[in-house]
Amino acid sequence: MKHLRDHGLAVPPPIPSDSAAPSPANRIEAGCDLLARFFADGRIRGLMPGGEIYEHRIAPGLTERFLKKFNARMLKGTS
Repeated sequence: MKHLRDHGLAVPPPIPSDSAAPSPANRIEAGCDLLARFFADGRIRGLMPGGEIYEHRIAPGLTERFLKKFNARMLKGTS
């Protein structure tokens, strides 16, 4: 998220987790896609070089608390 702000890009809105997988060729677009899925359901995902999405093990209570308090308008970058 900080990288997006530093480059003047918007934090993405949530998208359904069953959306088509992003292309791993564009890391910024792929990262935005995975971030948008996180905002939708609180699951942290990664992307394999072949384009397969996988889920990381998480602490559901922690991600739930984060999402409840997260406010993209308050997010700042370094530039």
